[in-house]
Amino acid sequence: MEKISYLSSEEMTMAAPLLECENLFFTDSVEVAMRFSLSDSSINYTLDGSEVSSTSKTYEKPIRLHKTTVVKAKNFHPEFQSSSAANLKVVKTNRKLLGSKIIVNPEPNERYQGCGASSLNDFTKGTTAFANGNAWLGFQTDSIQIAVDFSEGKNISKVTVSSFANHGAWIFLPKEIKVFSAGQEVGAVGLQEPLEAATAKLEFIDIPITENRYNNLNIVVYAVNEIPKWHQGKGTVAWFFTDEILVE
Repeated sequence: MEKISYLSSEEMTMAAPLLECENLFFTDSVEVAMRFSLSDSSINYTLDGSEVSSTSKTYEKPIRLHKTTVVKAKNFHPEFQSSSAANLKVVKTNRKLLGSKIIVNPEPNERYQGCGASSLNDFTKGTTAFANGNAWLGFQTDSIQIAVDFSEGKNISKVTVSSFANHGAWIFLPKEIKVFSAGQEVGAVGLQEPLEAATAKLEFIDIPITENRYNNLNIVVYAVNEIPKWHQGKGTVAWFFTDEILVE
């Protein structure tokens, strides 16, 4: 008779908790709730970017946050292995882009036009269900220029590009982003090419720039112009998605 093997409870891994908030962008404060339903389980979390352990703070009620924060949480149970970590980054925004003029070149693909350039300054975060709503601008080209003219000079030291990666849908983070002002490069960041497919995720790409007072910025996004060999779309230009530009 064929033997049947069973997993003991100690070998079973719990699912990660659900982290929920009304919007990932906020100006004053935001409330983050955590959900998981299993008797005798607990959700432990950190707010400082450190890894979660069984001794981390235990979730009891929704948490109100007043600054940009990376929330990490895991499920724990005495009879099962702890879950993987669920991560959520909420971003405190400012109004420095209000009244500015934003021009995107080239225009986004007709399938993912969002609300045009205004989508990049509406404080609305897109979701992983990228085909729904008007949050995302989608491009399939080797570079995208986002020109920002401020209504008046602004003191700025960092630009953040909100983006999205979904390798199954041929959407990749860019390989590099550079920021220029008056024709001079003032900041840049390079991103590592993925070596294998990863879970779809929302990303905030920070580009530190030379701290100064700026009347304009030109953000140039260099997309992955050849999808890696491990992907079925190898050799073609990847999609790049963005839904918001932030400055600090």
